Amino acid sequence: MKVVALVSGGKDSCYAMMKCIQYGHEIVALANLLPADDSVDELDSYMYQTVGHQIVVSYAKCMGVPLFRRRIQGSTRHQDLAYRMTPGDEVEDMSILLREVKRQIPSITAVSSGAIASDYQRIRVENVCSRLGLVSLAYLWKQDQSLLLQEMVTNGIVAITVKVAAMGLDPAKHLGKEMKNLQSYLHELNKLYGINVCGEGGEYETLTLDCPLFHDLMTKRIIGREYESRSYILDLVLPRYVYDGRYGTFLSSLSLCNLPFNVIVKNARIVLDEFQVMLHSPDSIAPVGVLHPLAFHLENKVESISSSAINDACLEKIDSVCEVQGDCLRRCTTMTQSIDAASNLDDVIEHRPLISKTRKDNLFSICCWLQDSSKTSAGLQEDMKAVLKKIEAQLMEYGVGWENVLYIHLYISDMNEFALANETYVKYITQEKCPFGVPSRSTIELPLLQVDMGRAYVEVLVTNDQSKRVLHVQSISCWAPSCIGPYSQATLHKGILHMAGQLGLDPPTMNLCSGGPTLELEQALMNSEAVAKCFNCSVSNTAILFVIYCSTRIPPSERIGIQDKLDRFLKQMRLFQENKGCLSIVVDPILLYVLVPDLPKRVLLTNSYFPVRRKKTKGCSHGDESTWGMLTCHLDLALVEIKPVLYVEDDMETPETVVEDMSCTTAPNHWNFQEASWHDNCIQKSVIPGKICVIVLSVTNEVAPKVCSQSPGCNQNNQDHRFRDEEIDRITKFCIYLLDKVLAGNGFSWEDVTHLKFYFPTSLCMPLETLSLMFTNSFNEFAEMSQRINICKEPIFNLIPVLGSGKSTSSMDDIITCELFSQKH
Repeated sequence: MKVVALVSGGKDSCYAMMKCIQYGHEIVALANLLPADDSVDELDSYMYQTVGHQIVVSYAKCMGVPLFRRRIQGSTRHQDLAYRMTPGDEVEDMSILLREVKRQIPSITAVSSGAIASDYQRIRVENVCSRLGLVSLAYLWKQDQSLLLQEMVTNGIVAITVKVAAMGLDPAKHLGKEMKNLQSYLHELNKLYGINVCGEGGEYETLTLDCPLFHDLMTKRIIGREYESRSYILDLVLPRYVYDGRYGTFLSSLSLCNLPFNVIVKNARIVLDEFQVMLHSPDSIAPVGVLHPLAFHLENKVESISSSAINDACLEKIDSVCEVQGDCLRRCTTMTQSIDAASNLDDVIEHRPLISKTRKDNLFSICCWLQDSSKTSAGLQEDMKAVLKKIEAQLMEYGVGWENVLYIHLYISDMNEFALANETYVKYITQEKCPFGVPSRSTIELPLLQVDMGRAYVEVLVTNDQSKRVLHVQSISCWAPSCIGPYSQATLHKGILHMAGQLGLDPPTMNLCSGGPTLELEQALMNSEAVAKCFNCSVSNTAILFVIYCSTRIPPSERIGIQDKLDRFLKQMRLFQENKGCLSIVVDPILLYVLVPDLPKRVLLTNSYFPVRRKKTKGCSHGDESTWGMLTCHLDLALVEIKPVLYVEDDMETPETVVEDMSCTTAPNHWNFQEASWHDNCIQKSVIPGKICVIVLSVTNEVAPKVCSQSPGCNQNNQDHRFRDEEIDRITKFCIYLLDKVLAGNGFSWEDVTHLKFYFPTSLCMPLETLSLMFTNSFNEFAEMSQRINICKEPIFNLIPVLGSGKSTSSMDDIITCELFSQKH
């Protein structure tokens, strides 16, 4: 992507540009915000570093790219962590600046920033990028600061301190010092006082005087003439190499002198000739001082190879400095679709939307699907509109809205239409509608049309309070996959961390890792661990439940490797946590494997510099012509997606995760089911006493005949795994009986249930309406017999059609799999 880099002059923003180039992007412009008064060094700003702004103007010449600058007119008006567009706020100065950059250079699609740990700054950059249709790149985000500082020094960042404001840092002694000379001392201060080694807590600020971007890793402009005297300009982003467009080869920069055209390479370092130390606060413990530059000059690092026949007008444009005007008090228009876009969906054709809802008042799930929509629907988008509209109406009926939604399961009938589904999704679930954070999400393809459930099926988990904590990082970084849009990485509510579905994406490139399903799973687990760390927990020892979605494109022979990889990863992570002394508790998670038709696809975009022979066009005197910088793309198909659920209470109690002996639990014996030891084998459960009870119940082909043994006419030797309606009805009653037994045995009731799912395979060859009616009737009978559940008009369960499910990858052939989550508040 072509990138405009936000630069303050500090080491972080410069190193962020280097990382952009490392991952294949091109820096084509710089953007800087500075005080309105040149004589002012520092503003009282939560967003911007301005110390050393007098020198930033030289970056255009050092890098050979245009610099856009704007004088800050706004102030800090919106201080909440979650930002919304606020006229007069200093963030709107950045918006005006970047909008002008994009107007002048329309090819720019991304913005680079040096954010490392500040959510306040990252969220505001992402907010502006979202409004302008740009991608935020933050490759330093969440990186280990000790390692990061060492990387910067090792990779040639020459930066000096221009502000100090921490214990142990003396303005008279430490201002103007190079980072490579202060590095070891900063580590000492970290041990003594806990300062941030990279200065993320405002302990110090830096000014970069030299870096590889000012030389052989820079975006180079090569200007010359071919033999036909036709002028041209080539933009190259190649470390120590340039591309010879005439011969179609990459040449070392040492060979430039042999090229048949004239070349000039812009590379210089900044030399600070004179400065003044300004003491802002003489505090005896942590004095604050800044370095005020008085004089500086540029010094060439390498002589130009040739400077004859250069178009000076082109050079002037390349390293030009543009000051951007405009009033930040004026309300800015956004490029994203507003809430009004959703109002246009009111004309949706009425279908037969069906709803299910659990009974818990303060935390419940709502599901909606369309019955027989395949006969009337115009397509996926129409079904999505109808389903989302119905859920929105249900939320309003219960006195809540999208801002109360914690998690969304989005099921669609064809993953090839994911873009269409997302297009509709983002019109309903917007950041404006969710001021406390957008819900986390998982998207899966299911065989919906095979059971007449329409093309879209949505399940939402809802709370009636505003106590959720949302992690939503839209920037592409090295930390974890970004969520560019109205869905977040994770949502924490009442001690439960609901994590978005994770694919095996390489975070900095957002491409699926190669090597097959086991490597995808490993990367997805690493991504999940990175997210978990933000909530001071780990998937290795606090995960309650893992739902692992497996694509049918995984050969059966490779599926067992997925389970082995998961087991090994968790064991290795636990050992690592134990060696660090961080393993206070260990939860053995419930594992549920689900076989599905397809998972989200990732489009790979490779901006590669390579020669392409282009045929000469009519009227052109030249022969075949070489071009470069062609964009290639293809689809990469995900094989595995994981959805972890973690318990992250601060005052964690040791959870009970061992399956109990069901025979010692007394419970009413409904439907004449007899106690049996094999019941234990059907159940996986994780219980945190008095708080959480999670159950996964598996009715396998081996268990089903035992369940049906007392059913009249039961076929004990069911070799073809075909079951009559009476037998399936008996299985539905067994599921309710055993779920109730586990709930009651652990002090939970059906009123505590937040969601209840029944996965069933399409190979069951049973109409959805028939299966739904069986479960409904069984629950009605149970309510009459036990008085432990109240029945309303909507069912408390939802049915999910799959290709297979089970508690291991080798046995995803359950007749019915139940997933129940109950929670006490």
